[in-house]
Amino acid sequence: GDPSAARALYGKVLDQTPSFFPAAQNLVRLEARGGKAADGEAQMRARLERNPDALALRNGLTEALLAQGKLDPAEAAARQALKLDEKNVPAMVNLATVYARKQRFELAKMVLENARQIDGRDAAVWNRLGFVELALGDRPQALESFRTAAALRPDYPEAHANYGALLAAAEDFAAAAVELETAVKYAPQSAHAWLDLGNAYRGLKEFDKAEAAYRKSLQLDPKQADCQFNLAV
Repeated sequence: GDPSAARALYGKVLDQTPSFFPAAQNLVRLEARGGKAADGEAQMRARLERNPDALALRNGLTEALLAQGKLDPAEAAARQALKLDEKNVPAMVNLATVYARKQRFELAKMVLENARQIDGRDAAVWNRLGFVELALGDRPQALESFRTAAALRPDYPEAHANYGALLAAAEDFAAAAVELETAVKYAPQSAHAWLDLGNAYRGLKEFDKAEAAYRKSLQLDPKQADCQFNLAV
């Protein structure tokens, strides 16, 4: 809950070790959550001027560009990263994300399958694969991919949120609640995760908990029509 302190610490890590991807990724995502993805891009570009071959910074730049919807520059940045290391899994995930945003889902899946062959224990690969499989209409396989991502990284809120949402849609509300409770534990500012947790509690007929989750979701994002409707129900 202290973004400025987190920002400073991520910066110190990157000053000392520009190749440490989690710091670059988290710094960019921190800025994006605050509506300042352009600032994240500027920081990555400035650091790349000093360390042009730092893959972590190149991947951070790609994520900053993706957060702004700059798909063509993001694709170029991901390809530049892969020129430095053709087997770099974060760069492959970013490139697949670009392809998916461009609705080139089969190509995105091919890139992710290649990434999975390189590192089958990278949760981000499985999480992104789940989205692509959903887009391709393969819901059972998407459920399995999200499940794998969540199992590989207990502290990966996106994977737990995605897996939980699909479980809730399949009316496995008890399992969904477990996953979504984990998601909001690690990402307490995610309005969507709180919304889906409310849905899971509602399915379990735990209405007080459902109401509290919906109200938390609306506190984080008051413009959610779906959440207001579910709260009314």
